[in-house]
Amino acid sequence: MPTTELQSRYATIFSKDGFLNEQNIDRREEVELLGLATLSGVDMLLLGDPGVGKTWMIELLTNACLTDMELFTHLLAKDMSADEILGPRSLSALKEDRIRRMTAGYLPDANYAYLDEIFKASPPMLNPL
Repeated sequence: MPTTELQSRYATIFSKDGFLNEQNIDRREEVELLGLATLSGVDMLLLGDPGVGKTWMIELLTNACLTDMELFTHLLAKDMSADEILGPRSLSALKEDRIRRMTAGYLPDANYAYLDEIFKASPPMLNPL
């Protein structure tokens, strides 16, 4: 994709008058940071009270703007295993003394991920992340 087309698409979504700022009230800084995280490929951590629009902004981005991107969302809990996030281990690979995960539809294959209540997860769950 040419640079000018990318710049235009970025401005349409993330600029001051862009789609995400029109759909979110008083979230200009968060939208700008989400745009920078998208461009750079760096993870973004959103902290805030319930109901302030953290999930809404990510879902809006992937459902309305970047529809070719895969979103993985999950609510973390202290009794979860890494298999629920990273995908289950392949039994056929284990029979061959290899460890491989089936990642289709799980975090490793997603373009965007939203892990809710991440601080409630147990250390055995967070370590593989």
